[in-house]
Amino acid sequence: MIANIWPLSEKVESETEIPGCRPARGPSVATPERVPALQAVDYFLWALQRHDERGESRFLELVWPKVSLVHAVDETDSAPYGAYYTKKRPLV
Repeated sequence: MIANIWPLSEKVESETEIPGCRPARGPSVATPERVPALQAVDYFLWALQRHDERGESRFLELVWPKVSLVHAVDETDSAPYGAYYTKKRPLV
């Protein structure tokens, strides 16, 4: 159990601020339109979903060369921790 939770100093908060997010105590809120990195993550997750639900791999194949690891936590058939996909063991 954590006895004390030390608040971040204002200096640390300002240095770790994400552009496009409003400062908040707790989770920060950002939208893909305002934060380009979220656009990339959103596209990748959409491509994974499309591959999983429809068997359509063309969108995932566009980003797969940039992927180093996918951890499929729901695929517990062979191991309780899920399955790992890498360049040597590709998902597509």
